[in-house]
Amino acid sequence: MKKYFSGLANHCFVITVDDLVVGYCRFDVDNDHFFVSMALDPHYQGWGLGNTLLSDALKKIGTDVVIEAEIKKDNIASQKLFAKNNFKVFHEDDGYFYLRYSFDVQSADHS
Repeated sequence: MKKYFSGLANHCFVITVDDLVVGYCRFDVDNDHFFVSMALDPHYQGWGLGNTLLSDALKKIGTDVVIEAEIKKDNIASQKLFAKNNFKVFHEDDGYFYLRYSFDVQSADHS
């Protein structure tokens, strides 16, 4: 947790239900990229909270940086979540898809 308070560009967002933290969305900086990782309490999955958390966090991070994620190939829910939020596969290996955030210029022009 120290790196989130050290002045570096790392960010961590949380989502709460009834004042209980039930998930996080973390952006760790490495050179000129952010690597995003998320976790949500299994009891709160399927409520749309993951989408709310990721989409809100992406809005706060902005679009002037490259944002990437890696997702296990057997994690279908995460694949759908990241695809819904404009992440595209740019590489894969036997176990993982590697995704990059694709900023949607059209939606930004209409905001």
